[in-house]
Amino acid sequence: MKIAGQELAGELTELNEEVLVLSRKKSQIILTARAIADMEEFTSRVNEPKPPRVFRKGKGWSDHTDHPNYQEELNHYGGLKMAWLVLKSLEPSQIEWDTVNMEQPATWENWEKDLKANGFTQHECNLVLGLVVSVNQLSEAKLEKARELFVHGQEAEAADSSSQNTEQVNTPSGEPV
Repeated sequence: MKIAGQELAGELTELNEEVLVLSRKKSQIILTARAIADMEEFTSRVNEPKPPRVFRKGKGWSDHTDHPNYQEELNHYGGLKMAWLVLKSLEPSQIEWDTVNMEQPATWENWEKDLKANGFTQHECNLVLGLVVSVNQLSEAKLEKARELFVHGQEAEAADSSSQNTEQVNTPSGEPV
């Protein structure tokens, strides 16, 4: 695929990465998060809950989205989705989880429990979650950086041009017409 004649390959297809460094007395914990390209893996493994259907006189069948069981299932689904996003985003950190198993969705929400069991504070867990959210969203800072890279690229392209980049002071052809 090309956009404006530019092939989408190599570094253009590399996903965003961000790093979080947590200091300890004698060392540092370095966590790297990578943006998730799509949620297909999640949606293929976890089904989104469907609201129960109810029949209402004069209105027919409709979704009962206020049903308490449906709301509970929806909250659980949202928790699993966020936990999966955390775990997949943190894969570059090569974390060996104690109770999380990527093959078992029921364990995904244990990521925070595992971190706390290994000395992370609640604040540090929040920073990890913030890192994951940050790497997976657009922000004004990221857009500004993209603009700067674009302008720099345009300037570099103009500098490489073989065209004359200054005005000619006089002409070699004698009298002006």
